Amino acid sequence: MRSAISLLGRAALVLSFGGVAFALGAVVMHNLAAPSRPELQLWHTERLDAEFTAERAEEIRSFEDYRRLEDALFAQLDRQVVARVDTGPANDLVRYSAGSAAAYPAYQVLEDGEPKTVWTRINGW
Repeated sequence: MRSAISLLGRAALVLSFGGVAFALGAVVMHNLAAPSRPELQLWHTERLDAEFTAERAEEIRSFEDYRRLEDALFAQLDRQVVARVDTGPANDLVRYSAGSAAAYPAYQVLEDGEPKTVWTRINGW
């Protein structure tokens, strides 16, 4: 019995040290890879204060309220991001490049008539 407990104690110790060594190795590998990562683009770093947040939930009482907030967000996005992103053939698939084939918004609302199809873009460039 005593040898079984001793064996379990040693196994737990080995697993603990192994876990710590693995975690340290992961941190070292992460830090070694960091310099080779590309720089973040403007659309990753720009702060947009017109976004919906939990603090603004009281302001949104209807779908029209939400659409007004969304229109303000897209206007802010145009000013702070789209206006500063390069355009042209090299940026045809850059979501925030004006005139891009991948340009936002990711959906369209039909104002009149019945919808014939629905699509959603899960992620953009």
